[in-house]
Amino acid sequence: MNEPFAAVYENGVLRPTGPLPLSEGAHVHVTIVETSDRNGDAAGARQAATVAALQSLIDAPDDELDDGYDFLEALNSNRSVGERNLFPPEQKGVSW
Repeated sequence: MNEPFAAVYENGVLRPTGPLPLSEGAHVHVTIVETSDRNGDAAGARQAATVAALQSLIDAPDDELDDGYDFLEALNSNRSVGERNLFPPEQKGVSW
């Protein structure tokens, strides 16, 4: 499982801000990405989740991704309605 999540570090403990889909006693690998999001800023939380997701893809063994997985399409499909694509197909070979 590669699941980014938000957490708060308090009194020496990293506390997730919501429930995690883990069984009791599960061992996990954690990548820390500090954000300036101290007031519940949605943009900061979204950026942190994106960075964590990218890092999980970098860390994932090659055989964990399905054949034919299109990472750029996944990024584009995760945009809000009306937002431009991060990687517009018409710009392939021009700007990316």
